[in-house]
Amino acid sequence: MKNIDELIKSILASQGMSGRVRALQQLGDTSKLILHKKIPLYFAYFTAWPEKNGRVRFRENIYRLDDALLAKF
Repeated sequence: MKNIDELIKSILASQGMSGRVRALQQLGDTSKLILHKKIPLYFAYFTAWPEKNGRVRFRENIYRLDDALLAKF
């Protein structure tokens, strides 16, 4: 995932926990942190996308979500 550090910093800042970022990074291990407020978090999953030149690029459908989508058509 790109920019995961920025996502973590942003989430902790919105929770008033900016000071925790450095402490968590120094642990260098997986950590569990309970947030004060619930936040919506959405991930987009693309297996095809257009390039600037108009060419369509494809990625392997590792989660098999395209099959379920195509079955609806």
